[in-house]
Amino acid sequence: MERGTGSGVIIDSDGLIVTNHHVIENSDEIIVTLDEGESVKAEIIGKDAETDLAVLEIDPTDLEKEKLPSAEFGDSKDLVVGELAIAIGNPLGLAFQQSVTSGVISATDRTVRVGDDYIRLVQTDAAINPGNSGGPLVNALGEVVGINSIKIGESGIEGMGFAIPSNLVIEIVDELVEKGYVERPWIGIAIQEIDKYVAEIFDLPVDYGVYIQEVEPNSPAGNAGIQSGDILTEIDNRKIENLPKLRSIRNDFEVGDQVEATIIRNEEEKTVEMTLESNPYQDIN
Repeated sequence: MERGTGSGVIIDSDGLIVTNHHVIENSDEIIVTLDEGESVKAEIIGKDAETDLAVLEIDPTDLEKEKLPSAEFGDSKDLVVGELAIAIGNPLGLAFQQSVTSGVISATDRTVRVGDDYIRLVQTDAAINPGNSGGPLVNALGEVVGINSIKIGESGIEGMGFAIPSNLVIEIVDELVEKGYVERPWIGIAIQEIDKYVAEIFDLPVDYGVYIQEVEPNSPAGNAGIQSGDILTEIDNRKIENLPKLRSIRNDFEVGDQVEATIIRNEEEKTVEMTLESNPYQDIN
């Protein structure tokens, strides 16, 4: 049986823990080991691949405890480039558990591609190694300002670690605890991002937006009359510069909202009305 390790943060004294989605993905069993060395089984309460977050639950009574110590979260909007950042976790497994590294906040809002998703993250030069994923990034007051997620580990690159900002963590955790998943609006399209290179190669009329490769039948896009071969350039007069921008715009709306989508078809611009629906393919626990 393959085993993997990661880190997590106790966010509620009754036993709720936040970690990364990729830490618990495809797991058959999850064991949580506390700082005193006690281990207990955990259950998945909810998970969200898009933000790389998951919520677990353990029962304090299994550890002969009534309550567990829990972390205090800070406001990630208050982060300033250059301020102290402390990463805590279990790099390379339990042999180095509770390791602490320090650095600074290098940037407060980076858009980083993780798999097929783009995530807006806090950048730090505090060392983040395999096994640190899911652990806290802490400020000088001891407040959790992020959940460590990834590092850029290419040859010759050092000091580029990334954490999910605490305000986003709180928002996603609340929904995961309530529903077990994060409900997002769904458009129903398979797309190709357009940039200057793609526009030149395929002789497209614009060098931004997304090229629609496929439209799901009976989806919001399909019901609005959007077709494969169209270029989606705006939603409600907000320019779609790239895929991260499209996802950001989409996530600003709620299921059931009606929006205007601007498309280019055969080099002619047109606007259609589209009613956003719940994603039937959501990562439901």
